[in-house]
Amino acid sequence: MRANLNRRDFTASLLAAATLPHAAFAQATPITRRFGVFSLFHPQQLLIQSTQPTLLHLNNTLHMVPPQSSAIRIQITPNHRLTITFNNSTHTADTLRITNPSGEATTFTLTVPPPSLHGTIQRQYTATLDLYATEAALQPILTMDIETATASIVLAESPAHAPAPYLQAQAIISRSFLLSATTGHRNFDFCDTTHCQFLREAPPPNSPAAIATTQTTSQHLTYEGQILPAMYSRSCGGHTHTLAELGLPTHAYPYYSVSCQPCLQHPERWHSTITPDTQLPTNERTRLALTRIQGWSALPSNTFSRTSNNIEGVGLGHGIGLCQRGAVSMAIQGIDHPTILAHYYPNTILS
Repeated sequence: MRANLNRRDFTASLLAAATLPHAAFAQATPITRRFGVFSLFHPQQLLIQSTQPTLLHLNNTLHMVPPQSSAIRIQITPNHRLTITFNNSTHTADTLRITNPSGEATTFTLTVPPPSLHGTIQRQYTATLDLYATEAALQPILTMDIETATASIVLAESPAHAPAPYLQAQAIISRSFLLSATTGHRNFDFCDTTHCQFLREAPPPNSPAAIATTQTTSQHLTYEGQILPAMYSRSCGGHTHTLAELGLPTHAYPYYSVSCQPCLQHPERWHSTITPDTQLPTNERTRLALTRIQGWSALPSNTFSRTSNNIEGVGLGHGIGLCQRGAVSMAIQGIDHPTILAHYYPNTILS
């Protein structure tokens, strides 16, 4: 039923609408980011399958693939183009885009089939998919709304059976990173590895990771009015690090060295063997450079001591920002997520 408004009522309604916060209008268009996925596997071919109608954009032509059809097979050609096979026909294109019939995100399964160095890799995404060929492999790029991506990251990054306050804290810092981080990738915003954040399948709607993401929708950390691209690591060893301690440039937020009682009382210990002539790193960049050559287990953290060719250390990861191990322990004790975030990110605001 439509109400009839006179000119005065209409003007009043228009003025009232004009005073609404800008965010009320902005929420109509979800914020999205582009994710490069599967790059670790260097796929030479991919399979795509969906239970929904799928629209293929091949160069300047459109093709509809009915639901429950045979898998769409994409292979890389010797001259770095795409060969796409579907509906008993084969096409060649420079780029491929997959959407729903309206040109928006769709749900599909992306598979790296055998033979593959890593075996069969299969994940389900809700996103639009762009695909092109590099000199070495196929590169799938997902365009996904931030809330779906955040829930996927919370599921992939969190320990099993983590309490709700931890999951809520993880959702907020993962979202903050997606909203503000600059990663240096050329054709997409983020990758699906630890270089950025783990991104896997989205969790079921009633799962703890999905619920925590929904409960914290749009929440993020800010520092001096700017969104913080929050860093975090698996285990700090007892104290988190500042950027300066690890030889990293201090940008908008300096990070702080805070005590982490769970890791201080029960640190996660490790040991490794290294040749006597190996020059040990003095900062995070040189540590990463060494682990790329000798393997991640050669030097898992920045907190260590050396005796001859034996190295003993505590913690896993760079130890900057939130310590996941410590945050889980705090959540088990009943500490809420704002308190957890305030502990690991002093002087920030939950916005």
